This record gives sequence, structure tokens and C-alpha cells, in this order.
Amino acid sequence: MPTASQLPPCEAIAKNTAKLAESVGMKATVFDNAGGPQAWIPGVQQATSQKYAALVLVCGIDPNLIKPQIEAAKAAGVAVIDSGLGDADLKTPNDGIVTASTDIGEGRPYIAAAGLAFLAANGKPIHFLEWTSNDIPSSVVMSKAFHKLVADNCPGCKITSINVPSPEWGTKLQPAVASALTANPDITVIMATFDAVPPIEAAIKGSGNKNVRIYGATGGTAEYIAQMGAADNKMMTNVASSVSWRAYSAADLMFRVVSGVATPDPWMEADGMRIFTPDSYKESADASVGYGYGTEYPKDYESLWLDQ
Repeated sequence: MPTASQLPPCEAIAKNTAKLAESVGMKATVFDNAGGPQAWIPGVQQATSQKYAALVLVCGIDPNLIKPQIEAAKAAGVAVIDSGLGDADLKTPNDGIVTASTDIGEGRPYIAAAGLAFLAANGKPIHFLEWTSNDIPSSVVMSKAFHKLVADNCPGCKITSINVPSPEWGTKLQPAVASALTANPDITVIMATFDAVPPIEAAIKGSGNKNVRIYGATGGTAEYIAQMGAADNKMMTNVASSVSWRAYSAADLMFRVVSGVATPDPWMEADGMRIFTPDSYKESADASVGYGYGTEYPKDYESLWLDQ
């Protein structure tokens, strides 16, 4: 079950995890939803009532928001796996609500993207526009890391923040970004928490601000990265985790739990991350280099599973 099906990376991770489950003989269902607790609860209830062996929550769904339903699922024998729940660098422990969880380098994307924005500014202060989705735990971690980085390294920089909850991306993100750009014409960098590139680019175009550029855009959606080759490209970084690698790590943890095999600490199941820029974006479409992430991890995971 992805955080929100309208977020392409999360939907892709969910589908890839399902395919990996099917590759070892399991049956799998992807529960599409619009995001938010009211959309997640029916998915947990479906897993409970239909007696699934496991429920995999994708993209760091906050289990506290659906705690009673998760506890009911676990009581019914459903293992609940949360993919991307905590920060690999902070070594966030599993809070005990879910059966097991994987971590990701949540703060790294913003730190890497903001660092490249600093370099491009050549020492000049930047007015950042940051959009977050505070209903998603990883968004909160990214934002804190970003604010600390700016405070420590650029006292003359300014941050304007907007929060758009994940269920409202389709209707409220573009107008929120457009409104902020209109009110603050000196904004030159948009820090995009997630990979919602089309509404952000539409907002930039509508604002008439020709100087603003997109950094961050964490997600790695292939068609968005490909836009870096366009003549009017506004995106300078797409700091991405491989949706395939994320699925392998989630599937690996799920296989361990349902098989009764010992599970590693959450940060040990972290996946690789890559900074795509206009200089490297073509690798995201190159199968020979694992779409920018190398070709070793699928072979190694599958070899590990076959050895068990």
C-alpha cells in the first residue's frame, strides 16, 4: 500500500514489491489510494479481513495515524512492514507499532540538493521556497535537515515554507506554489520534497518568474528526470532512490518476517541513492548501468533468497 498512488515513485515501489512477492510464489495485491489515514484504513482492514500474511506500507506511512487498525491486523496474524519509516543516518529504531521497518537516508536528498544550489549561487544569499507534506514522516525529517543546513551555512538566506498534505497534491500544490512565487518574486530556488514536478513547473510558468529553478524533487520518476534534457528545463537536481532497490529491500524484509528469519536493524535495509543533474540525467534511462544505480543489487538479493 503506497502513501499515495498519485505519487509515481511510491506507486512504482508498491508494484515492484508485489512483483517480487509473486516471483517467489506468493500472491500479491496493490492497494491503490489517494493518501491520508482515511484512505489507508480500508487497506489495512482488507489485509486483516482477508488474512494476508503481510501488509507492506510504502514510502514511510506514519503508523501512529492508523495505530488501532495496525494493531488489529497484527493481532489477526498479519505482519506489518513499513518501508522507509525512519532515517538511516539517525538510525531510527522501529517504534514497535509495526512488525518491522526499513529506513532510508531521509535527510540526505535535501542536504545534497541544497549544497548544489549553494554552489550554483556562487556565494550569494538564496531565497528558498520549500514545500513539504508534514503528514509524511520523511518529509518532516528532510525539512529539519534542510533548515539546519541553511542556518549553519547561509545566515543571509531566507526560507519560505508551504505545507501541502499528500491527499491534496493534485488540487492544492500548484496554486500554493504559484501564490508563494507571486508574493515573493525574489525566490530563485524551489526545494521540492517529493517528485511532483508537473504542478511545480506549471506554477513557475504561470508566475512568470524566469529565474527560479527546482532542486530536490526527491523521487526519481524517470519521465521527470528525462525533462532535464529540455531546452527550457527548470530542474537542476532530482535526488532519487531507486524504486526498484526500495522494492527489493522491502521485499527482503517481508520475506524474512513471514519466513521466521531474523531481521536486521531498520537502517541495514536502506537502499542506494543517486543525484541526477542535467549532466547525468541520461543514465536514468540506461539499462546497462541499472538506470543509474548499478546492476549488482538485484543479483545479490536474489542469490541471497535462493540460498535460504
